[in-house]
Amino acid sequence: MPVWPTNTDSQADNNDLIAAVVEYHTTAAGRAPEALATAPATWSLIGEHTDHAGGIVLLSLCQARVAAAISPRPDRTIHVTEYTFDPTTDGFQPETTTAPTLDDITADTPNTTTTSEPSSATTCTTRAEILSQLVATLIQRQLLSRETAGFDITLTTTIPPQAGIGDDAAIEVATALALAHNVEEIDSPPIRAKLAETCYQAATRSHAIPPLRAPYLVALRGKDTVINVVDYADYSITEATKNTHPIVESNTTVALLVIPPRHTTKPEELRRRRVFLDEAARAFGVESIRHLPDANTRVLDWLQARHEVQGSDGLPTLIEAQNWLEFQSQELALIRSIGQTLRGRALNRLYPALSQSQSNMSGLYQITGSDEQVAQLCLGRGAFSARSAYSGATSAVIAIVRHDREANFTADLSDMGLTIMPLHQGRIAELVDIELLTEPPAE
Repeated sequence: MPVWPTNTDSQADNNDLIAAVVEYHTTAAGRAPEALATAPATWSLIGEHTDHAGGIVLLSLCQARVAAAISPRPDRTIHVTEYTFDPTTDGFQPETTTAPTLDDITADTPNTTTTSEPSSATTCTTRAEILSQLVATLIQRQLLSRETAGFDITLTTTIPPQAGIGDDAAIEVATALALAHNVEEIDSPPIRAKLAETCYQAATRSHAIPPLRAPYLVALRGKDTVINVVDYADYSITEATKNTHPIVESNTTVALLVIPPRHTTKPEELRRRRVFLDEAARAFGVESIRHLPDANTRVLDWLQARHEVQGSDGLPTLIEAQNWLEFQSQELALIRSIGQTLRGRALNRLYPALSQSQSNMSGLYQITGSDEQVAQLCLGRGAFSARSAYSGATSAVIAIVRHDREANFTADLSDMGLTIMPLHQGRIAELVDIELLTEPPAE
C-alpha cells in the first residue's frame, strides 16, 4: 500500500478507534473495559538526538493514534491483545502476548526514579513484557495500588510501527492513562508530568531501542495545533509559534512521513552515545552536559585522563567523543536558529538548517544508515527538506514538500516501494469517559 490511509478529522479517527477497541476488548477479555484512553503519534522536526543530553526538541502531534482499554484480572499476569492497522488489508491484525507473573516483574524493577541509560540492552521482547514493566513502575511511583493483581489490555493503533513517530510511546501513554484512571486530578499538569516521567522511566528499562523522553511529555502535556518546544534546561513545553503550526497548517507546504520497506537500526550505537553523555555528566556532578560550562573541552580532558588511567576499553575514542560533543553543540545552535525562523515565518531559512542537521547526523554523530539514502531520494524528488525521523532507530524520513508537488512526490516514491503518510494535526492524550460510551442514545 503506497499511501498510509489518514483522516484529516482527528476526532473521527479517535471515535473509530474507541469503538474498535471496545469491541475487541469485550471479545478478548469477555467483559467491557473498566477504563479507556487514547494517545497520539508524535514527530520530531529537529532535536531528538539532544533529548538525552538535556537539549531542546521540536515535536508535533499527528493524527495517527492508539486506543488502550483495560480490565483487571485476578491471576497477576498482564495479558495484551494488540490490533495494528494493516494498510494492505485496510483492517486490524491482532497479536496476543502474556507476560511473566507480575510478582516477577515487580521484584526485578529497581526501586529508583533514575532515567540514566542502561549500559546493556533490555531482555523484554513482547508487548506484554514491556507493559508489565510499565505496570510495575506505576506501582513503584504510587500511581497504581500495590494490591494490583493483573490486567487484560487491548490496544488498537493506526500508527505505522517502527517509523520514528512514537508508536511505542503512544501505546504506553494511552495504557498508563487508562491504568491510572482512578488517580485524583489525573488531567492536572503535575500528574500528567509524573505520568510522562514514569512512562519514560519504564521505557528505559524495557525498550530494545533507547527511547526518547519528549514524545511522552508532548503526548500528555503538549498542545494540539503547534510545534511544541521541549527545553530540558527547565523542562518547559512552549510553542514555537502561537496557536498555529507553520508547516502542517501552511497553504504552501505539507509534511510527509516516508517509510521504506526495511529499516536499519543501530540500538547499540545509540546506547554508546547516551552512556558516554551520562557518565560525563555524572563525572562533573551536573544533570546533563548542557549545564557544564566549556563542556566540550572539559569532557574531552576528562575522557583523555580516563584513557590514560584505565585504558580505552568500553570508552569512545577521543575523535568519536569530539565529534559527538560537536554534534550536540551544533544541533542546539541549529534548533535555536530554527526557533527564530519559525517565529519569523521565514520558512525558506528552515530547510537549509534541517539539511545541515541531517548532514551532521551522518558526519559528526555517525548514526545514520539507510535513512540517509531515503533522505537523498526525497531531495532528488523535489522535497524542500528531508530529515531522519529518529536516525538509528528507524530508516523513515520526514520530508517537507511543496503542497502542489505532494501528489507527484507521493506517486514517485510509491512506485519505488516506499509508503507515504501525510502528517496532519493530532490531539493530546485523553482519558475516555466510559459512562458516555454505555449511555443509550437520546430519543
